[in-house]
Amino acid sequence: MESQAHRIHGEVLFSMGQIEEAEEAFAEAINVADRQGAKPLHLRAVMAQSRLLVVQDQNDAALKLLQSSYSQFTEGFDMPDLIKAKELLDEIS
Repeated sequence: MESQAHRIHGEVLFSMGQIEEAEEAFAEAINVADRQGAKPLHLRAVMAQSRLLVVQDQNDAALKLLQSSYSQFTEGFDMPDLIKAKELLDEIS
């Protein structure tokens, strides 16, 4: 839940145009998810960070970050988070 809280906080900050603070919140969400070994939460935070990077015209960085997280999954590709991640990958590339 801590990772989710950081990600959601980052989403709010991002929507308010507070980009640096949003980046920090997303980074913390990713770190917490990693410490917990929570791949789905990691993916959600990475998707949020990737969207922010796209807005900053950093498509290559967004694509690399998201591909790295998405590639960790070997099953469950019909799950909503993985479907959204694949759609975002396609959108970015």
